[in-house]
Amino acid sequence: SKPIICAVNGAACGAGLDLVTTSDIAIASEHATFFDPHVSIGVVSAREMVRMARALPFNVAMRMALIGKHERMSAGRAYELGLITEIVPRDKLMERAWELAEIVNRNAPLAVRGTRMAMRKGLSLPIYEAELLAESYRMRCAQTEDAKEGPAAFLEKRTPNWKCA
Repeated sequence: SKPIICAVNGAACGAGLDLVTTSDIAIASEHATFFDPHVSIGVVSAREMVRMARALPFNVAMRMALIGKHERMSAGRAYELGLITEIVPRDKLMERAWELAEIVNRNAPLAVRGTRMAMRKGLSLPIYEAELLAESYRMRCAQTEDAKEGPAAFLEKRTPNWKCA
């Protein structure tokens, strides 16, 4: 239920692609590359490329899967296709990953958790059921002390004091 931030600096390949496709926020250095070598070594590309086919346009994922180690996707292309959300200079990558984590952590923990779970679980549901699930998370969160604290802190122009209650 906790957000996962992935910072890629170098090659994300094979099982390493799992880290990219299962994270909630993925960033990369300008030197990062993405590829799947499975078929080049005689192994079926299974879980990684099934997830990749949901993260990228299907034909792009299929090309990556079938060409194997012979073609690498650049960080720029991964950004264009939405696989990563930001390209960062290599020497600033981890600093930026920690900065993003700190920003996420400043938000209401119960609201972050509910939003993440609604989005993640909703992916495998028809849209109407996904909306109902998201609404159930919203309603649960709306009944917490934090749901009162957020608007109060906003009106009082102060930092919220989240209690996870």
